[in-house]
Amino acid sequence: MRASRTSLYRSAVAVLIPAFVGAAFGLGSSLFVFGYQQSTSAESVRTAFVGEIEAILVALREPTRKTATAWERKRALGDYNFYYPRAVFDGNVGRLGELRDRKLVHDIALLYATLEQAREEGRRLKASTSDSEGMLRYTAYLCRAFGLTLDLIEGLTGETPKIVQGTDETSQVFNSIALKIDREFLAKITEKLQEAAFKGKFGAPSESELKDFKRSAIGVGHGKYGAITEKSDRDAGH
Repeated sequence: MRASRTSLYRSAVAVLIPAFVGAAFGLGSSLFVFGYQQSTSAESVRTAFVGEIEAILVALREPTRKTATAWERKRALGDYNFYYPRAVFDGNVGRLGELRDRKLVHDIALLYATLEQAREEGRRLKASTSDSEGMLRYTAYLCRAFGLTLDLIEGLTGETPKIVQGTDETSQVFNSIALKIDREFLAKITEKLQEAAFKGKFGAPSESELKDFKRSAIGVGHGKYGAITEKSDRDAGH
């Protein structure tokens, strides 16, 4: 009787162990495939946004500079319309979480929201329904969006934004110079926008008052005028 029971147990173990091993292997394989799919999906989303944001950078460069020049010279623009692509954002906004980076998700959403703010302010300026600070806001929104595109491309790719594609030395030097010009432009215009925003609220500021203002939540890029990032503030030399 004992021999028959032992034989029965052995038979059961012989059947169950392969079954358990097979189930574990199947579960492990499923998890691996799921993880791989999640990884490739996130990479696809990242690549798509890089492409669209690079296109936005190209689309914004000239309008931003023209707007800043017009604002500095207190001139109206002949055209407040500007185009930027957003098909990737509209089609994948629900998948932003796949990037698993809260700052990137925040800044991507902020970029498109800022562009809409600029577009809406442009409509009011064109219709002459904006107020005396409308051009200031319009300029600040465009500069904010332009700066975000530079930061996002670097954040999404780990590389500096490129004007021309190529890995040769000439391309690298050209891209480095172009980025430096863009950063210097943003730093200078940001400082002027901050000073103008302060004067509009409190009159001509002293140097210490202006420094405090730039560090406060009232400055250009906070709430009313859009955010000036810490990086932008450092680039401005503050």
